[in-house]
Amino acid sequence: MSAVLPRNPGRRTSRLSAAIQARVPGRPPTKDLLIETGEQLFGRFGINSVSLREIGVAAGQTNPNAVQYHFKDKRGLVIAIINDRMRRLEKARRERLASFDQGNRPSARELLRVLWEPMASVRNDSGDHTFCRFLLQYMLQPQGPEHPSLDLRAHYRSRGIPPDLPELAQLHRLLRRQYKILSTSTFVLRMTAVGMVFLTMIVEHDNAPRVASAKKEREFDLEPILDLSIAALAAPVTKRSKRPVS
Repeated sequence: MSAVLPRNPGRRTSRLSAAIQARVPGRPPTKDLLIETGEQLFGRFGINSVSLREIGVAAGQTNPNAVQYHFKDKRGLVIAIINDRMRRLEKARRERLASFDQGNRPSARELLRVLWEPMASVRNDSGDHTFCRFLLQYMLQPQGPEHPSLDLRAHYRSRGIPPDLPELAQLHRLLRRQYKILSTSTFVLRMTAVGMVFLTMIVEHDNAPRVASAKKEREFDLEPILDLSIAALAAPVTKRSKRPVS
C-alpha cells in the first residue's frame, strides 16, 4: 500500500501543519506533537517516503533537527509512536476486560473486539483512523536492516510482550487458549493475517471517499471483520499450515 507522493512534498507538509496546529489549543509538548505528526505523515505517505525534516516542519518546529533531538533518528520516532499508542490503548482494554463476567470465559469474538476497537477509536478531525493507517504502513514496509521492527522483535523474543502492557498480554493468552489445537507458529501466522485484514479494511474505509464518489460511512463496521477472523482462526489445520513460520 505505497502511496504516490506529490512532486512538491512541502505542499503536503504545509496542509498537515495547518490542520494540526489549528486543532491543538496552546500546543502540546513538543515530543507529543512530533509523535502525532509523525503518525499522520507516515500513515499517509509511507515510512520510507517521509523525512524527519518534513515532520518537524509540519509540527511547526523552527529547528530543522527537532526530531533528531528528541528521538535520535527515524527508527526512534517510529518506535516512540508505537510505544506511545500501545500504552494509551491499555487503559481502554483494561476497562473492557474488567467488564467481563469473571465466572464466564469471554469468547474469541469478544476478545478480538477488545483488541481492535480501541485501535479503531484513534482518529483525527477528518475521521481517519490514524494509528491503524500508520500501523499498516509499518507492517508493509520492506523488512530491511533499517526496519524498526527488528528491535521490537528481538525484545519480544527475549521477554515476550513488555510487562507494562499487561492487558495486551492477557488478551493474547486468552485468545491462545481458545485455539489450543493450533501450534504456536500457526496461531501467530493466523493472528498476523487477520490483523492485517482488520487494518487494511479500516484504511480502505477511510480511502473510499477519496477515490470514488461514495459517501463516507459514519462508522467503520467491525462485525464483518470479526466474522471473517473467527472463521480463519478456526479453520481446519492441514499439513501445510503446520509448517513453522519463517
